[in-house]
Formats: sequence, C-alpha cells, structure tokens
Amino acid sequence: MNNTTPSEATTQKKRHTSTVVQRRYMDKTYTRLYVDVQKQLAATFKERTAERGDTTAEIFRNAIKAYLAETAEN
Repeated sequence: MNNTTPSEATTQKKRHTSTVVQRRYMDKTYTRLYVDVQKQLAATFKERTAERGDTTAEIFRNAIKAYLAETAEN
C-alpha cells in the first residue's frame, strides 16, 4: 500500500522529471572525458583539490583551455 499523499507523489514525480530533463540537457551540451591514472596519483589529486577547495571539473577545464591556447596555430 502506498503511504504517500498526493502532494508527495507529485513532488517525487517532479524530481524524477527534473532529473530526466537535466540529464537530457547535459547529454546534449557536454561530452564526458575519462582518464585512467594510478591510484596514488588520484588520491593525492583528490586530497589537494579538497584542501584548496577546487573542483576536478574546474581544474580539467582550465588545463584543456590552457593546452588549446598554447597549441593554437597563429
């Protein structure tokens, strides 16, 4: 038997719909890049980013932008 009220059911449905819409937007707009690194390197990286308050995505985006700027043909 379902113990949720109609308003709770609607809220749960909206969350699911919102997640689906978000995922669709992310899939359309972004590409995921995957990298394999040694466990110790990853652990050190995670510790350092946590200490500094940086995000992994921010670091990778900045590194990609720097690489593209550095290797751009003039």
